[in-house]
Amino acid sequence: MLSYRHAFHAGNFADVHKHLGLMLCLESLCKKEKSFSVLDTHAGAGLYTLDDERALLTGETNDGIVRLLSYCEEHLPPSALGRYISLISPYIKSNSYPGSPEIERSFLRDNDCLTLIELHSTEINILRAAMEGGGKDPRIHIHFRDAYEACRALCPPHPRRGLLIMDPSYEVDSDYENTVHSLEVVHKKWAEGIKILWYPVINHRSSEILKMKSSLEEMCERSNTPHLCSELILKPGTDDFGMTGSGLFFMGVPWLLEDQLRESSAFLKEVFK
Repeated sequence: MLSYRHAFHAGNFADVHKHLGLMLCLESLCKKEKSFSVLDTHAGAGLYTLDDERALLTGETNDGIVRLLSYCEEHLPPSALGRYISLISPYIKSNSYPGSPEIERSFLRDNDCLTLIELHSTEINILRAAMEGGGKDPRIHIHFRDAYEACRALCPPHPRRGLLIMDPSYEVDSDYENTVHSLEVVHKKWAEGIKILWYPVINHRSSEILKMKSSLEEMCERSNTPHLCSELILKPGTDDFGMTGSGLFFMGVPWLLEDQLRESSAFLKEVFK
């Protein structure tokens, strides 16, 4: 939805969950010297300031990443979550929070490739400034276009090894069907790529979410693709219209991902309860 601005929600508990999963997949790709591609379909602004008036208005940053860092001053996090904290701590110290494009860029090596897609006319300019502030990086390609059209057109990427992350706003009803259709097309063209879909857990959208997940599971089973669903549920059965949890669906599952997310999610439930 073109009115959606992630600055209102940057660094919230869902970002922690989403970016932890993304980081673990990027770590897995980096274990081999062979180059990889990353496609980010809803890139947003790329980098956010912690004292942005929109973040202060919602308070989600303080209830998210700030609370996690405070909690970890007295409680030792699981190894995977500790690495996420180490990754973002330099940004926090400079009063910022890295969105997925900045996290992805931090893992790029010389021959890797990052493709960022964004349709919001304001966000795209902020994204370009964030990614090209020090001059254009030949490894990074930024597209001002529709996410679903772009990912279908740009897959398979070169190099073929890599991942795609999709995290729509879900403020448009069609997002639930568009994600499935786009991932189906992408998966047929790029079966070897890891696909990560983030979705909000919202009680009044439970039927759409269940249908979406069921369609993706069937798709994976037909193609013999390992898959994983990780949900961080904080307020089950409450708040009919607010987000009660964060979900990640993986098509292609790196080694140890399931165990790392399970252990980290249990810790995060204690942090955000």
